[in-house]
Amino acid sequence: YRYHTVHGDSVRGWPPMRYVLTDDGRLNIDFKGFDRQVEETLAAGVRTFSLGRSLVGGGGLSPWCFDQEVEVQGEAETRQIWICPVHKYARDGSKEYFESFLRQVYEHLEDKGWTDYFWLYGADEPHGEEWNEVCPEYFEVVRRVAPKLRILVTVAPTDRLGPDVDIFCAMMNHLGAESASTAEQQNAELWCYSCGDLNNPALTIPHT
Repeated sequence: YRYHTVHGDSVRGWPPMRYVLTDDGRLNIDFKGFDRQVEETLAAGVRTFSLGRSLVGGGGLSPWCFDQEVEVQGEAETRQIWICPVHKYARDGSKEYFESFLRQVYEHLEDKGWTDYFWLYGADEPHGEEWNEVCPEYFEVVRRVAPKLRILVTVAPTDRLGPDVDIFCAMMNHLGAESASTAEQQNAELWCYSCGDLNNPALTIPHT
């Protein structure tokens, strides 16, 4: 909070939500705990939250963002379901689960007036060419279901990930006139980050 940074998992999403699978197979989201944490964090001055769901993590597929543990109505045991809309990685029901998840979240954020505070962490360092078709497919689904929700990728500004990226978060040593110009051409915001102490230790705010 001291640095207006949410202490949580940006890739998985924070604050967490409660997922419940109904006896007829529908995915429902309980927002009570989520709302309480958002309200407390907003009161502390934080204005940016990640919904997670990063298709790419550190350059490779990040399955932990789509493998979701859910409660099951009327059962004591939880269940793992797969929530991913991308054709290459989809499983039975996973596209429907993803769209249901995102539609419920988006409608809730819109009702609360919180949409501008949230972004979906679309991809973390998608440097490889294998993501040039997969990421745009993923982002198109997000844009269709949640049209005003911002999509963030941690990579230098580029046009190879399609037209739906709203925020390019580049490593600090990749910033420059060219990156700013490309972000402007893509009509996207340009953020930056220091990847641990790899680039320049002086660029990292020390904290515990």
